[in-house]
Amino acid sequence: MKRRSLAVLVASVLLAVATGSSARAEEPKKGLEFAKRAFAVDVSKQKKSYACFVRKYAAAHLAQHPLQKVSAMTLLLSAEVDPEDQSLGYSFRLGVKFRNKPGDFDSTAPAATPT
Repeated sequence: MKRRSLAVLVASVLLAVATGSSARAEEPKKGLEFAKRAFAVDVSKQKKSYACFVRKYAAAHLAQHPLQKVSAMTLLLSAEVDPEDQSLGYSFRLGVKFRNKPGDFDSTAPAATPT
């Protein structure tokens, strides 16, 4: 269940950042509900907020799932309120380790801009 929850969170963050969605001052409830769940604080009262999610798969799990390619992943999510228009922007950094490839792989996206 934890794996599925993390996958849903990562997909939600990637979708939000990729589509440039952000919570505007006019619609604070919807955007701030997600932020409260992800960051466990009221992000509108802080300059910048961070949340970090880590998943490392045990050798026993990987042995039971030989087709699984990822052995570990880390997601750093940040939220920042723009002082000019009070919009809430998200950015992320996702790090992945593959079980059969040496090295660390990562991806980042800057704060989403209001549309």
